Amino acid sequence: TTISVRLVQDVTGLQEAVVIGYGTTRRADLTGAIATVSAASFEKQPIIRVEDALKGRAPGVQVQKPNGTPGAGMKIGVRGGNSITGNSDPLYVIDGIIGGDIRTLNPSDIASMDILKDASSTAIYGSRGANGVVMITTKSGKPGPNTVAFDAFYSMDKVSKKYDLLSAAEYMEVANIKQDVDGLNPLFTPAQIEEARRSGGTDWQDEILRTGRTQNYQLSFSGGSDRTRYYISGNIADQKGIVENSSYRRYGLRANVQSAVGKRLDFSLNLYGTFEKSRNTYGYDGRNTALGSALIFPPNVSIWDTATKDYSRSPSYGPITSNPVFSTNEQIYDANLLNVLASAQLNYRITDDFSISVSGGVNGNNYNNPYLKRYQPGNNLTSTEAGYDNGFTWTLQNTNLLNYAKVFNTIHSLKVTAGYEHQLSTSKNSSAWATGFPTIALGYNDLSLGPTRRVGSGYSQWSLQSYLGRVNYTLEDKYLFTVTFRADGSSKFKGNNRYGYFPSGAFAWRMSEEPFIRNLNVFSDLKLRSSYGLTGNQAIGPYKTLNLLKTAEMSYPFDGNNLSVGIGPGTPANPELKWETTAQLDLGIDFGFFGGRLSGALDYYHKKTTDLLLDVNIPDYNGSGTRTSNVGSLQNKGIELGINYNHKFGEV
Repeated sequence: TTISVRLVQDVTGLQEAVVIGYGTTRRADLTGAIATVSAASFEKQPIIRVEDALKGRAPGVQVQKPNGTPGAGMKIGVRGGNSITGNSDPLYVIDGIIGGDIRTLNPSDIASMDILKDASSTAIYGSRGANGVVMITTKSGKPGPNTVAFDAFYSMDKVSKKYDLLSAAEYMEVANIKQDVDGLNPLFTPAQIEEARRSGGTDWQDEILRTGRTQNYQLSFSGGSDRTRYYISGNIADQKGIVENSSYRRYGLRANVQSAVGKRLDFSLNLYGTFEKSRNTYGYDGRNTALGSALIFPPNVSIWDTATKDYSRSPSYGPITSNPVFSTNEQIYDANLLNVLASAQLNYRITDDFSISVSGGVNGNNYNNPYLKRYQPGNNLTSTEAGYDNGFTWTLQNTNLLNYAKVFNTIHSLKVTAGYEHQLSTSKNSSAWATGFPTIALGYNDLSLGPTRRVGSGYSQWSLQSYLGRVNYTLEDKYLFTVTFRADGSSKFKGNNRYGYFPSGAFAWRMSEEPFIRNLNVFSDLKLRSSYGLTGNQAIGPYKTLNLLKTAEMSYPFDGNNLSVGIGPGTPANPELKWETTAQLDLGIDFGFFGGRLSGALDYYHKKTTDLLLDVNIPDYNGSGTRTSNVGSLQNKGIELGINYNHKFGEV
């Protein structure tokens, strides 16, 4: 008797689970363009921001840091921008909660990040998938002994290179040349210029820059049994900025629990809370910030004016800006943010093929941002201004899914997901401002001491109702088909434009499973992919379809003396507003060699966004101001190439 045995190679990576919208799948079964960033790729990197973990690790994902402030957020783009009025940030889904804030996340709590890029993978998120989707899964415990882990790092931060600016003497010479061009007498004598050359003047960059530092500490506990697993962590991140009087600190606490309640019922709970506290992190760009003014403030001017016994002011021949040292010492902008992200899910297996899951979550933040500042050196202290902004935003989410999965005759595989989802978001804010304090110290804590006061408040609410579905069909583990559809109804639109419809389709061919490819003994993986679909963007705030009223500049002294608050026409309505829509084509190929140690993907994509939402200026004769309208289109196209090599030394 002859027995033929063929060993099937367990290709590295192809069997791993990849998080997709409302589910997971094997990497081998993907039909869309999805990049994965695992915790192992950044766990030894000294970072306190999640965005840093994405830098250079996913093709088509651009990460830019707009400024160097402590704890500063970063600009993330997936395959270019798609909107003008709205931002082009991707949608973040954190443990199933849509629209989470990644700036509060602790990178050490993350297990993996999957970036959905093409329409086949993002259309399941409909009206918010046009800019790509970043799926973040946090860590969970593993069955086994209880584990305690502590992680810490400390780093020093310095400016790598200062701007090469004019010296004091050079600045004075240039000022004299300008005077000469304008037909005016020189501002400085040769003796004054020579004295400035000897003294060196003031290096404003040196005066406000310092050596900063970043430190991070985390303590975690994890473990569990076959039925219940847990992961608990606490984290402190602290940064002292390179600009004087700037800082950022974050405290975080996480608890993740998964439990098999019964033979068919599973329960999971994810809780995460953070408190952020920062000072003077409003940005370093702009001429009126400390760093911005340090680049243009005259270097021949000293920090202190002995005549006025105060900080020197900008001279008449120099740019109108604040003394850089005055900006760092006499202006305080504090920001305090409390954020809570919580989700719970029940999953019940009705039969071996059918299951139903019900989940709910809340994403909330409460902020308090006080500030205190003097207007300019030389001004009376009664010109001191103080104020604060308070507010909160709470977003509630409910997701209900019905899943079906079955393999027929070993060659047909079918997975179906259908769901209903609802989100409700409420925001409230208040602000107060006062000036005229007798001393600086009083204004920060008690605005009632300022004789000139102003208050304001605001409220907004929006909701989204969604129906979604996806069908995955696989034939002989070689031919893969995916069809998705989502309908989103937004309270931001009216009438027939309230609902947006976002379908997509994809096909993939696993050529590596064909005998004529397998017999080449070259590829461990080879797959062709194609997809096309529609996604959307509701890149406007609530109430844009309504006529709004305003109170600003509407006060009038009806009694001839005292101003009374008046109400007048504000932003005009546009009841015809509708969704921005992005159509995207993607053609790709996945490849692997040497058992998956060398792998990669090559993609071509073309995106076109129509019905862009834009605030259009209204002529003065028609009321002035702006009106939101659907105007114009834009497109992005490009080629992505990602290559990964994974090899442990000592392996054959």
